[in-house]
Amino acid sequence: MNAFWLTVKPLLWQVWSLFVALYPLWVPIVLAIILWDVWVEYVRVKNWAKQKYVLLEIRLPQEIVKSPRAMEVVINSLYNTGGEGNFMLRYWQGNTRPTFSLEIVSDAGHIRFLLWTRENLRNYVESQIYAQYPEVEIHQVEDYATQLVFDPKQNSVWGCRFELAADTPLPIASYVDYGLDLDKNPKEEFKIDPLAQVLELLNTVKPGEHMWLQIVIRAHKNEKRGGAFSEASDWRKEIRKTRDAIFEAIKKEGRIAGTTNEITTVTALGRAYQKYPFDCGIRGLYIVDDKSKFSVPMIGTLTSLLRPFSYSASTFKKAFKEDTLAGFNGFKVAGGTGLDYPWQDFKNWRTNKMRRRIVNQYKRRAFFWPPYKEKTFVLTSESLATIYHFPGETAAAPGLERIPSTRAQAPSNLPI
Repeated sequence: MNAFWLTVKPLLWQVWSLFVALYPLWVPIVLAIILWDVWVEYVRVKNWAKQKYVLLEIRLPQEIVKSPRAMEVVINSLYNTGGEGNFMLRYWQGNTRPTFSLEIVSDAGHIRFLLWTRENLRNYVESQIYAQYPEVEIHQVEDYATQLVFDPKQNSVWGCRFELAADTPLPIASYVDYGLDLDKNPKEEFKIDPLAQVLELLNTVKPGEHMWLQIVIRAHKNEKRGGAFSEASDWRKEIRKTRDAIFEAIKKEGRIAGTTNEITTVTALGRAYQKYPFDCGIRGLYIVDDKSKFSVPMIGTLTSLLRPFSYSASTFKKAFKEDTLAGFNGFKVAGGTGLDYPWQDFKNWRTNKMRRRIVNQYKRRAFFWPPYKEKTFVLTSESLATIYHFPGETAAAPGLERIPSTRAQAPSNLPI
């Protein structure tokens, strides 16, 4: 053993000496690998901070007879993968593709529809909305979120994120599945619009309370999600794999046709494959101006906002396990700003830190970049139009105020 060590030791010393001697070559490479992702995130956040944004309020008329497909057309127009340019623009100047935020807010039961966008895209966004909804009114308004200053001595905040119940490309049940597409558009009194339930929940918000829902989106691209050396994502490839898994299960069991659930799943996947995909993050806040009036049941109201678009967790998991795949995806609550037991948080330090973080995230509409990067998922324009569209008379929540008259342009042949 001693003889072996005496032979190997000089060789190891020579290798180590060579390794140290060549440090001018390998140290820069190692540092570049470590710091590359940090640099890219830094220049992107720096560029993002220079952008100017506006908040647009869409005021609805008494009647809207169009189906959510009109909103899908509007959301399709927001699919913009440009703006990142070439290598220098992306990685030296930090250019990013546009981000939008679709928001439904309730302040003391007063419900508003809002859209947050870059200032230089305002005219484009307004024109796309007016093209489908010429009767609405669009106004630039002060950003309501910036007025919120979290002070644990005075007010209270509870917030959460919403994620897909299953990490699959399965879409949620859309307005098409609810029979709201143009081909079978029923009369207003017979419509079943899941958004009506969301608005009714927001209508229960009392004076001194606020409930805000924020849907942050950007055009989805096949790109590396875990850093420079990660594998590029391919959402449509995942759809094909999911579809092929269903066909393989049918073939393996020797069946001629699939079950009703399998047919529904394949149909939903096929429709999603043809739609524009968006990276998406959804969060909600419940705020009270006086912390002594904080209502714990309102947390359940907030976490239930997306339940009309979901299935119960137990039903979903059972269907997912026993019948290859559930027909549709759903939502679950994640990242709530609360802890289960009092001894987990001395003097609410951790809870208040989480509340400040989610308030700052909401104000910045941040999901995709540090320091407020969060887990996101992909929704199609059809799914987004199901969650966020301008409802007709079937949504009769009193807090949803409508303008008394419709907007129309003057005739072009008026005498001057």
